[in-house]
Amino acid sequence: MIPRSLHIGAWLLVALAVLAVAAPLALPDPDRVDYTAELTAPGAAHPLGTDQLGRDLAARLAAGARTTLGSVGAVWLVSVAVGLFAGTLGALAGRLGEQVVARVVDLALALPQTVVALAIAGALGPGLWQLVLAMSATAWAPTARLAHTYVHAARERPDVIAARMAGIGPVRAMCAHVLPGAAARVVVVATLGVGQLILSLAALSFLGLGAAPPTAEWGRMLADSRHDVIAAPWLIIVPTTAIFLAVTAVSLVADGARERVDPGRRAWPRF
Repeated sequence: MIPRSLHIGAWLLVALAVLAVAAPLALPDPDRVDYTAELTAPGAAHPLGTDQLGRDLAARLAAGARTTLGSVGAVWLVSVAVGLFAGTLGALAGRLGEQVVARVVDLALALPQTVVALAIAGALGPGLWQLVLAMSATAWAPTARLAHTYVHAARERPDVIAARMAGIGPVRAMCAHVLPGAAARVVVVATLGVGQLILSLAALSFLGLGAAPPTAEWGRMLADSRHDVIAAPWLIIVPTTAIFLAVTAVSLVADGARERVDPGRRAWPRF
């Protein structure tokens, strides 16, 4: 049975995917400036209104979905890949190697992720890929610790021991019997943190460290709205709602995936 949270979150993600991929086909150019339509309220011509330069806000929202969610997806992939590799390496590298990896992971976990990302992004300068690199600097640490814990414990499982006794090498035994389960749990845990990644990226973009104008980005849209929020409240309502829905969607999917992996820990009560 599919958990309720997974079902609801999946539909929200589908809606966001349609917004990011299909909506631009029916919307005007998000960067087209029209000074005759500055701060136009939502209506038939512009369903979500326009911004200070007369750009269609619906088109900007769809373009921002591609930029924001694409950047978060890149950080997520890096965190999963690096975390799984580092955790597995620490569990199999012997006592000295395990201590080295553990200390590096502890250091990454001890540093505030947003502060580190802010410092790296500030040093590298504004830009989308610089921001992705800055956010990836510490995002891998929680998944690395989980992967290390799972792989270290799995070495003593009966099926792994039996495989080793049958003459299968340690690397092949780990790849066949341990890594699939470790990868599944790492993916679930990493998905639980996607909501925080969305908020962190929006915050850094709000500070001007994201994609350079005129590239649409939800955090940048929030920053651009602060001077006209009273006269044109839709400027802040639209990107804020998009961020809220995106965080809600990935949180529901993560809770549902965790329930499928570990049915004993239900994220939502049964009514």
